[in-house]
Amino acid sequence: MAKKRSDGRYQVSKTINGKRKFFYGTTRKAAIEAMEKYINTNQACANFDDTISLNTWINIWLQLKSKDYNALPHIKVILVLSIAILEIKSAA
Repeated sequence: MAKKRSDGRYQVSKTINGKRKFFYGTTRKAAIEAMEKYINTNQACANFDDTISLNTWINIWLQLKSKDYNALPHIKVILVLSIAILEIKSAA
């Protein structure tokens, strides 16, 4: 439900991950659209929980950033080598 503020703007709120997020607009429709845009943007992001491996995250990121995933083989090699070095250091 949109609430009109004393400054003339409309405000809507949504609890996301236990935190309340406020959205504003000059009209009710604009405030609701701002909230929906934020929610849709966050749903399009990769899953960043503690069970995802770095290798999986890198592959997701490369797919999102590159229209042609195979156009960036040198970046993938560098990232895979970096992961291997990090894994060796953390095991030591």
